[in-house]
Amino acid sequence: MRVLLIDDEQFYFKLLKKTLPEAEYNLEYAKSGSEGLSKIPSFEPEMLIVDLKLPEMDGFEILERLRRDPKFSYMPVIVITSRDELSEKLRAFELGADDYVVKPFQPEELVARMGILARRGRAMRLAQKESPSAKSATMITVHIAADTFTHDTLKVFLEKLKSQNDFIIVDTSHDFSDMTIHMLNMSNTILLVMAPELASLRTTMSALEIYDRLGISLDKVKIALNNNSSNPAIKQVQLEKVLKHPIDFVLPFEAGEVNRALNFGQPFILNNPDLPICLVLERMAYAMSDDAHKALPPAMPSATWKRVTSQLSNK
Repeated sequence: MRVLLIDDEQFYFKLLKKTLPEAEYNLEYAKSGSEGLSKIPSFEPEMLIVDLKLPEMDGFEILERLRRDPKFSYMPVIVITSRDELSEKLRAFELGADDYVVKPFQPEELVARMGILARRGRAMRLAQKESPSAKSATMITVHIAADTFTHDTLKVFLEKLKSQNDFIIVDTSHDFSDMTIHMLNMSNTILLVMAPELASLRTTMSALEIYDRLGISLDKVKIALNNNSSNPAIKQVQLEKVLKHPIDFVLPFEAGEVNRALNFGQPFILNNPDLPICLVLERMAYAMSDDAHKALPPAMPSATWKRVTSQLSNK
């Protein structure tokens, strides 16, 4: 993999050169922003590592210029900097950075992050070759699980389920394997769950980017924000600005009830349905159902249906 490092401190080039496996990486170096931009057309890097503080032009300007070029708009970019402010990180992600590493760092950590982005890059290249499937299931929501079926078996299995059920929810793998891509293309709705933290933000950005490259309409992607803290460091409006995509559902922080459910195997939505998080989950389920089901009241309305429709009618 061809990697271009733009950093005015040559120490980091020597450090990275010594750490990177030569058989896997071809590392090129530029000591300024203008030199780095001049090397990109000829070197054609597959990954860019750029410092924010550079002579002549800073890393933010390089990011902005790079993302305007369709040829390099999807190239993985790692920002390295001595600045650790949240506002700097969010601005870098907003301009298209894929990762953010604070100096000083252990070279092994940077190499590990490069490996993750390299795998994502391979998924992006695969996405260029894929075309969306015309088939669809009633509903598939995506989180993480292991792939267990061949394509033919999955097709038969889902067709059988579709004939017997109004909705199908599939928990897919997170690695963008052929099987995952196949199911994403079949879906009507994709539920993408994230937390208000930088690692989750990076993962969500990458997922949206790959969906777009696969030709999957981002209109069918619904983002659920799972608040894992009573006072999240990154606010919803900041996340939406960086993602350039609305957050459709917000799950409130409920550590005690969630931990109790996990430890005792008792779903809180059944044991304590009046919890705020339960009410949000019920509204999510209603919002993602189709219009025909919303318009047709069930013969024997459940307590959940009554709660949701009552809340909606009171708005």
